Amino acid sequence: MEVLKPEYLPFVQNNRFITLFSHPFCILPLSGPDSVFEQNERNKLINSVIESRRINTDKLISEGNQIVALKFVERPFRLTMAIKFAHQMPALESWKMFSWLFDHADANTFAATDQWEAIFRRPGNPSLRTKAFQALPNVVNVYRMPTFPFCVYSLNPDDGVLVGTAETTDIAHHGKTRVWISPCHIHQQ
Repeated sequence: MEVLKPEYLPFVQNNRFITLFSHPFCILPLSGPDSVFEQNERNKLINSVIESRRINTDKLISEGNQIVALKFVERPFRLTMAIKFAHQMPALESWKMFSWLFDHADANTFAATDQWEAIFRRPGNPSLRTKAFQALPNVVNVYRMPTFPFCVYSLNPDDGVLVGTAETTDIAHHGKTRVWISPCHIHQQ
């Protein structure tokens, strides 16, 4: 019978309703009355997926392609991994990586608001020097996107409900469809 590699055992989480395997390279439910064959196949799958993704990410990182490497990382772990990658990259490349992650993240990724705020408040954010950002008026309407937590807003009225206005100087990051603004900078309507 194939067992999980010992270094993977800390990633087994026993919750009230489900047992979950939650590793940066593989997230999989483990609950259920599995047969020995099913357990063997599941363990084989987990071991091989992690090993394959680790090899691919190591190769991509060595080639300087951290953004593609992030695609092999499960979404809940991408921000943490991107922060690790950033220390190995030129500043402009790390900004590109964080911008990509911001534009492709789901709502759960934004739960780490302190980390995002620290990233976007670093000096030299190129998203604040684009033509699109420079073309914004001094004060913009800010719209709440239905499935995103506070700090992530849209400037497009089709994306949500108007929550107020903000000065463009208070925008910490300007993505393709989202902006990062601390709620304290939004003037309620």
